[in-house]
Amino acid sequence: MKIFAALCLSLIAAPVFASGTLDPTFADNGVKVMRFDEVNAEVADIHDFALDGLIDHQGRYVSVGYAIEATAEYPFVGQITRHLRSGERDLGLAGQGFLRFRYLPLWGTRFNAVAEYNGKIIVGGYTDIGDDMMNPYNSSLVCRFEQTGETDPSFGGDSFSDHPGCRSYGELFSWGESSVIDMQILGEGKILLLIKTRAEGNSSYALVRLTADGALDQTFGDGNCPACGYVLSPASLGTLVHPVAFAAEEAHGIVVALDFSLAGNQDMAVVYHKIDGGMENGFSYDGKVSVGFDELFKDQTGETGGTSDVPAGIGFLDDGSILIGGTLTPKGVAAENPERHSAIGVVKFRPDGELDESFGIEGRFFSRYDIITGSYASSLKIQSDGKIILAGRCNVCANFNVEKFAVTRILSDGSAIDKGWAIPSSFFDSTLISVDDADSYYTNGYDTVNGSSAIALEKGHVVVFGWSKKSNFASPSVINPHIVRLELDDMFSDSFDF
Repeated sequence: MKIFAALCLSLIAAPVFASGTLDPTFADNGVKVMRFDEVNAEVADIHDFALDGLIDHQGRYVSVGYAIEATAEYPFVGQITRHLRSGERDLGLAGQGFLRFRYLPLWGTRFNAVAEYNGKIIVGGYTDIGDDMMNPYNSSLVCRFEQTGETDPSFGGDSFSDHPGCRSYGELFSWGESSVIDMQILGEGKILLLIKTRAEGNSSYALVRLTADGALDQTFGDGNCPACGYVLSPASLGTLVHPVAFAAEEAHGIVVALDFSLAGNQDMAVVYHKIDGGMENGFSYDGKVSVGFDELFKDQTGETGGTSDVPAGIGFLDDGSILIGGTLTPKGVAAENPERHSAIGVVKFRPDGELDESFGIEGRFFSRYDIITGSYASSLKIQSDGKIILAGRCNVCANFNVEKFAVTRILSDGSAIDKGWAIPSSFFDSTLISVDDADSYYTNGYDTVNGSSAIALEKGHVVVFGWSKKSNFASPSVINPHIVRLELDDMFSDSFDF
């Protein structure tokens, strides 16, 4: 995760809006809800999801995910969308502002991650593959697209593919399934992938590094295979490892955020690799550390039974400290209605893997709105001053099927929510909206769920990519991608100024 440096700007004559509030100059009062059937009448969808997003070199908003096509036997189809800064679709992408993609005809494809290099769009995810169409398996996939939406034939290349410009890396994990869940561009255009692997009910992860043209980078590896181009998760983690995200910095290395189960406990964990792939054994003795919130949750709420903790994101601070944050779900009495009791938590580790006890309560931050309002974090971003932005959703009324999109910011010392930021409301004085309120298609709505998948920062704005679900009395449930743009008081020197 990139850490942004502060930039002082001269004042200009322009409207001033409170930081954390919706930007009224973007789309429909700060919210863009994407309705694909209104763009192309031939698109017959059940749901559309946005799972990752970025701000490209021209300041446009690119999101990736997948659609579920109602008429397809294997309904998942990879999807890329691109919007102008005004919120309008960018017709320069496939002539309609979005494209659908299948790696193999008829088989399912899903995009989970996106990056950009030299103006080209790089996506990662998986494709269905196999000899038996009745029992396909997931194979990790990376593709590179031109600005206009065609695949770039100079990338990867795979004789099994109908699409030069893509490459499946499933052959690295022939013993099971695999899927790219996160990616980042490093120096010289090298591509670092976090891949989740699964086999016979077990799960683990691999870090794979590619050259700029999609070949395995043989300078990346570990003691088991120094020139393989990939490393596998440490065997000592066990067989129930669920990777979520990673951060890589040339000056520090690579940290992977995951949750893993051991003796009935599900805790957040960090695994630290050197930038060339080997384990950083100077971090918490053997390169990995986990932390739970059971006692803190009990002290703060009085509820026993502990929590199951799932990270949403991870990042480095300039001094090499590490922040990881996510959702805490109770397992005790409160587990009867976990959606009412879940909370957000953030942990700060020193570069040596010890908890930084100057942060929050003994290195941890914990908060939830109240005893009957659950809160969920699904993405995390760190500002240059160490403040932590979390985006997700929360329950907001007695009907706990009704949830709203929420963004909040935590002070850099972990002492409290930044109450000088955002609209005073539920979810810890955060920005709290129903995204679908911006879409007049929905009337008499109920069962609203608004989720976030990725946060990007630009000069003066926080941009959140996600999805929203809404049902009404006239039609079945529909899920649509959305973009939310919020005002931001902090300025960043390596963010584009558009």
